[in-house]
Amino acid sequence: MLKRKVEEFYDRVAQDYDSKEHPFYLSDKLKCDATWHLIESRLPEDKTSPVLDAGGGTGLWTVRIAELGYDVVLADISQGMLDEARANTRAKGCLSRVRFVKADIADMSQSDDNCFSLILAEGGPLSYCEDVVSAMKGLHRILEPGGYLIGSVESKYTGARWKHRSRTWDEIKEALYSGTARDKHTDVCFTCHMYSSETIERALGQAGLSVEKIYGKQILPGLLGQERFDELAKAVPWEELLAMEQFLQDDPAVIASAWEIGFVARKELAAS
Repeated sequence: MLKRKVEEFYDRVAQDYDSKEHPFYLSDKLKCDATWHLIESRLPEDKTSPVLDAGGGTGLWTVRIAELGYDVVLADISQGMLDEARANTRAKGCLSRVRFVKADIADMSQSDDNCFSLILAEGGPLSYCEDVVSAMKGLHRILEPGGYLIGSVESKYTGARWKHRSRTWDEIKEALYSGTARDKHTDVCFTCHMYSSETIERALGQAGLSVEKIYGKQILPGLLGQERFDELAKAVPWEELLAMEQFLQDDPAVIASAWEIGFVARKELAAS
């Protein structure tokens, strides 16, 4: 049921997902710009070593990586998002380096063991998995030894603040106590699983991954509020906002203010 609802929602919003008129366009741009250096620095030296963009949506990361000459597999549960991703990669001239797969991030059984040098799970797709540890174990299986899993999940503290998830006191309590909420963007409602930095670090460990970094994403919008951040983004040089966001990423005291919790984890090399 959850899989079907998530697929239905993203099929509906796919065509407008990247629009500059989207209310979260600037905060999403900040998130992406502040994340790229973490991804770029962990790309494999061998450009023939494939990268998986799991839950890759409209291909934001796929395009950036394919433009550098890498082969990328973009997997997403939504055919609508895959169609947009195909159009975006074609427009950027890197379609030949991308393979599109309709798949659930919680079930990557069609992929061979140890076949990806880097796996992305950016934008919170793991938050729509009923069993996040099982999903992470599946990604661990297909990740090469020494390879990285880089991604993000929804923060339960943000879930308690946002009315489209927590409208009542009972829903706020559920978000904070259990980390679950019902996403109510439209008439399509589905469960979102949210995390603290401690719970997502524990889940990564249970999946057999070694955690290198846990950090906040979209910290400035969380601290200042969306409206004030948007006002600043129009008045302050973007490089200054980006520098501040990256500075705050390394401050564990503000991670609860972040909209998402990011992570960088690694599959250990096999013992010789």
